[in-house]
Amino acid sequence: AAARAEELRAGGCDQDDLFERLATEALARKEEERSNRCRRCWHDAATKCICSQLAPLRLAVNARVCILMHHKEFLSAGDDAKLLTAMLPPEQARVFVYGRRADSDALAA
Repeated sequence: AAARAEELRAGGCDQDDLFERLATEALARKEEERSNRCRRCWHDAATKCICSQLAPLRLAVNARVCILMHHKEFLSAGDDAKLLTAMLPPEQARVFVYGRRADSDALAA
């Protein structure tokens, strides 16, 4: 990672862009390495998916849950925050990944 950071700095990346580019590359690698994961619960889809055990939730108030997650936590089966998005209706919960430009832009909007 250090060599890649130096390469990007030499190419003219400022500090904010550098973090975003490194995070985007790390996320792409993680998504490729963990392609066997359930997209909802992030456990192994064939052997450890827990989706059938997740009871749907409804919030008692009209609100949305926004989770800002560090890119290193993304697709980690041990991360509990993703369970909220798995149990709540999609219009009430969303994960935003810190370091992913599209998520930063959507969160700021």
